[in-house]
Amino acid sequence: MDLNPDYSLIIQVVTFLVLWACLKRLVFDPMSQVLDDRHQRTVGTRAVAESMLAGVQSARDEHANTVQAVRHEIAQQAEASRKAAHAAHNQALAEARGEAAAEQERQRAALQEQLANARRALDAEA
Repeated sequence: MDLNPDYSLIIQVVTFLVLWACLKRLVFDPMSQVLDDRHQRTVGTRAVAESMLAGVQSARDEHANTVQAVRHEIAQQAEASRKAAHAAHNQALAEARGEAAAEQERQRAALQEQLANARRALDAEA
């Protein structure tokens, strides 16, 4: 049995370690840095997108509240207009009824006067 050390194994180990150090310095570290930068940009972009989404949601809520307030105001104005139109209609109807009653009273008075004149004429003839 030969127990002499095999120098080729030592050379292979040294070559592997040198190659590993070179690859680590020239390939693995830059690639790891690129991947870390990419991850940071992705996380940053995602955070920006989420903040923009939150801003859009708040703007949407504000818009919905504004639309609801405007609709409520329009409904109040429509109700006020409806009430005003109803009041104007009732007032016009009351005025028309008053005018009709006055005209009816004038006609009744004229008729009473004609009747009184006719009776006087008949009494004068009789």
